[in-house]
Amino acid sequence: MEEVLHEARAALQAGVVAVEVVVPGEPGPALVAQSHDAAVVVIGDRAAGRLEAALAGSVAAPLVRAATCPVVIVRGSVTDGLPVVVGVDATPASGVAAAFALRAAAARGVPLVAVHAEAEGAPVGARLQVLGRSHPQVPVRVVVTADDPGERLLAESHWAQLVVVGSRGFGELGGLVHGSVSAVLVHGAACPVAVVGPGVTSGGWSDVAVAGDRTRAPVTPGSRADGTSPV
Repeated sequence: MEEVLHEARAALQAGVVAVEVVVPGEPGPALVAQSHDAAVVVIGDRAAGRLEAALAGSVAAPLVRAATCPVVIVRGSVTDGLPVVVGVDATPASGVAAAFALRAAAARGVPLVAVHAEAEGAPVGARLQVLGRSHPQVPVRVVVTADDPGERLLAESHWAQLVVVGSRGFGELGGLVHGSVSAVLVHGAACPVAVVGPGVTSGGWSDVAVAGDRTRAPVTPGSRADGTSPV
């Protein structure tokens, strides 16, 4: 632990403090407790296969279900300057994820790429347009896809420094059976993944639903994040 802390402190920006907290118990419940006073919880990927992780009791799944802040799973690689990508639909969980993704893009000084299915249509793009007014400095682009959402976000992760998704709180094994997009990304993305679970309730579509439904935002199909139309 001392070696890990030494490496972490060496990588921190000036003025950022690293504090060691030792708590009893299993990692999952301990991190859930810490999430109550945190802006984000970050864990590393164990590089286990999806089914192996489910059967072994992956920390990520129970943590995402119960955490009251977003959970970032660090995997793959991070390239500065690449956009933040978020998967969106019309659900409340997706709206909260979009709000978090906007803040993440603003903090990094990069564009936000929002991926949604054709079936969602104009309402999602319109809500993104209104939600984006809170961070006008962030260019927002929309990718409309007819592909499987999980597979499309996996492809976009090769051109991103962070992928953000919402979660409805399925268990890891249940998520695999139901084709959970978050489960697919947690075990296969080429960059870190932020999962905004059901315990995170700040921001979201509820803040912009009325205005958003009256606003039309242009969306254009595209195969790459840099080939889409701005919102």
